[in-house]
Amino acid sequence: MGADQRPEELINYYAMSSSAARNIASAAGFFALLWSTVVLLGGFVSVLPVKDFWFLSLLSFLMASRMLLEMDVNTAWDYVVDIDIIRLRNQLEGGGRRPYWTHIFILSTGLIVKTTVIICVALPIVSVGPYVALALSVARLVQRDYGDVGGDAENKAKLTASLIIFYVLVTFQSLSVFYWVYLDGSEPWMSVSKQSGFGIWGPKIVRKYQKNTIAMCLKDGFLPDNWNLITFSVGLLGSATQDADGRHLWGARVLDTFIDKGIPVRQELLTSSQAIQNLIDMVIGPTRTDGPEIRERAARILADLASELRTAQFPDALRCICCLLESSKQYSDPEAVAHPLENSEQTDRNSHKRPSVESFQHGHQQENDHLSLAIIEQTDHKHQPSGELPKGKSWIQAIIHLMNKSSIPEWDKYFGDKYHYSYVSKGTKELISQGLVILERLTQNEENCIEIIKHQRLLSKIILPLSYQDFLSNRCDHTWVEILSRSLTVVSKLISVGPTDETTRLCHDMSRNTVAIRNLMCILEVDSEGARELHGQAIEILTELAFVDSLRKLDFHESTSMTETFVKTL
Repeated sequence: MGADQRPEELINYYAMSSSAARNIASAAGFFALLWSTVVLLGGFVSVLPVKDFWFLSLLSFLMASRMLLEMDVNTAWDYVVDIDIIRLRNQLEGGGRRPYWTHIFILSTGLIVKTTVIICVALPIVSVGPYVALALSVARLVQRDYGDVGGDAENKAKLTASLIIFYVLVTFQSLSVFYWVYLDGSEPWMSVSKQSGFGIWGPKIVRKYQKNTIAMCLKDGFLPDNWNLITFSVGLLGSATQDADGRHLWGARVLDTFIDKGIPVRQELLTSSQAIQNLIDMVIGPTRTDGPEIRERAARILADLASELRTAQFPDALRCICCLLESSKQYSDPEAVAHPLENSEQTDRNSHKRPSVESFQHGHQQENDHLSLAIIEQTDHKHQPSGELPKGKSWIQAIIHLMNKSSIPEWDKYFGDKYHYSYVSKGTKELISQGLVILERLTQNEENCIEIIKHQRLLSKIILPLSYQDFLSNRCDHTWVEILSRSLTVVSKLISVGPTDETTRLCHDMSRNTVAIRNLMCILEVDSEGARELHGQAIEILTELAFVDSLRKLDFHESTSMTETFVKTL
């Protein structure tokens, strides 16, 4: 497969070829039926041999019954809906009024007749009809004993030519049906799923894509140029209906996997504002423990999109970030943290209440221990019994389904009763990290920065990591340093936005936060690997704050101002 080709193109080709074969079979059947009724039975019925008359009638009946091949299984069961009529009628009229036994008798009789027709006529036609048609037409093409038409050589030649044309059309139609069944029964879902890098859930979504692709080909006759698993998944995410069948989660799984593999999905996602809004709602909606998979996947997709998003268009994006940062109790418990932008006197007075990095990490560990347990699949709670016919399939496809179940060893593993998918959550640190990534990329736009500064709830979460007492303890791991780095980067971008009232107020508030300023100075003084990674951001922030009067007046030591200490450190 070429570098510019996607694995699901195999399914696209199968679907287009299957649709073409089905249309050819339908056209050949239509012309064969038209030819037999108009030309043969209409023009030569009086001179037809008895054998050819019966062959012609049977084959014409089979051609007319081709509509059964396209019958939906659900539609077929509508023909025996009489069972529900009888049941509901008894429930409604059985309590106090005598049931209409005559009506029930008529319904029951009709039900028996229709069931008999379906079992004795429809199923045999569907299962063996194409084989019978092919055998009879080929046999008559080989024998060619079409009668002598009373010795009229001219009429005999016309009759012979007409019968040959008819039998050739039937033969061609039967071969087209066989080819269509072969293509429709081809199951490239496993190879496409493996090539796409999906997990055990992959074959299910690939089959959904295959079914949707075939339906699109049959309805429109073609596929859009950009039709692939990405656009299909964006469509699932953009569904405005209730997510009862897990469409949003299925779409998020595919896009998150592609993003992790470095496959670009941003262009397709940006064309659907509904899909982006649904991603935001997926983060905001579930609780901290109810939907770890859907929240984590949605957060990673939003992080990939963040640099192109505008908070004016998606105002809930800031609330979404708050929800991600509040995934840890240390972020969301108001008793655990004094206000990050409080003045210096309040900071000193409440310093004993400030959380430590150790408590932050301990809280994460407890939550991660809980969330890292296997999360059973959140969709398809009611598994379809392995022997049940698939919904939305034609009779031919239903037969193919049963054949696949018996011939494909992996069927039960991926679609049957043995199917079991577990998602292992990466914990609250993953949600916080993705929230900061979204923030960092949003701040690439100045308008976004202004909106973030105005959002006091979010702003307090951004500055919160700077307010920990043991800011750079020896127990800080790489994840904590990464969180600090992103927080400092966001703060640096926010305070360096062009002169506005919001930026000026933020700089004054930060300059009065003694603990935050001391922690920034500590980054420059402490000689550790974690501190060295944060030097650049700390210098940028302190440089911006150095021109604020409240910072110049702030005492760091008994006889040294904060600005003087900063200069000496540099």
